[in-house]
Amino acid sequence: MNEKIKCKKCGLLIDEDSNICPYCGFPVHHEDEDKTEPLKGEVVEHPHHQETQKRSFNPFQFESREFKTSIYKQIVCFLIGFVGLQLISLLISVIIKAVNPYYLLTITYQGMVNFAIYSILFGVLLLVINKELIPLLNDFKIPKTWLNGIGNGFILIVVSTIVSMIFNLMATAILGSSSVNNNEAGINSIQSVYPFASIIIFGIIGPICEEITYRLGFFSLLKRANRVVAYVGVAILFGLIHFDYSTTGAALANEFFNLPSYIVAGVLLSYFYDKYGLSNSILAHITNNLFAIIVGLITTRLI
Repeated sequence: MNEKIKCKKCGLLIDEDSNICPYCGFPVHHEDEDKTEPLKGEVVEHPHHQETQKRSFNPFQFESREFKTSIYKQIVCFLIGFVGLQLISLLISVIIKAVNPYYLLTITYQGMVNFAIYSILFGVLLLVINKELIPLLNDFKIPKTWLNGIGNGFILIVVSTIVSMIFNLMATAILGSSSVNNNEAGINSIQSVYPFASIIIFGIIGPICEEITYRLGFFSLLKRANRVVAYVGVAILFGLIHFDYSTTGAALANEFFNLPSYIVAGVLLSYFYDKYGLSNSILAHITNNLFAIIVGLITTRLI
């Protein structure tokens, strides 16, 4: 059995022969390496030059900051977030229908169901990833985590907006008009009635649940086989969960024109997770959702 040592950055126990900390990505033996005397005739780079090289940005160089979760936990996170959401929604609908079927059609019902679903999922998913919570919370103690995550959130906003504008123009040219999809329209209706609850549920809790489900769970699971498969699979699924299959005609076509922006968002969030870790993709997702909700609330009040 490998001896355990404490990481000098996050303080968690790791294997002594590890090159980097699996939780925070900190080099384990870098100080020892710096103290090694150079061999005769060996060219040694200046420490400042080495540090500059380490800090240079390479979009295809990943920092191995994802949690080393077991395949079992990845499957459970995905099934709870994906299948569990549908089951909880179905169960609540059956109960409400038995009591008062007309209530199913109200915005109040839609809001309460969404709030209940995400609150339950949030609690269950946190229980599942209990061992990963400490390194995750330690990540949030680092100011750079917040700056990088929020910055990536605005990158997500800009790119998604550009993609959405392009396909809205295409929808207008083909269909004669364009609009948001039913998923976004439903959220807009709910947040107009429950603004504060929408900020908490759709702006914070929802993104956390989705990142645990689709990044820590599904993306990490697929990446065991192939990184490209993981990006494509998660992007497509992330787009389809925001797609309304019950529509027909022009409304269905409108759903397809709104799909690319969600797929692009899925790719970007997976990239943020893959390169910077779960804390980064969570913050980027929260930033994107909070921005959309706050802008929507301000627009509604002004109109």
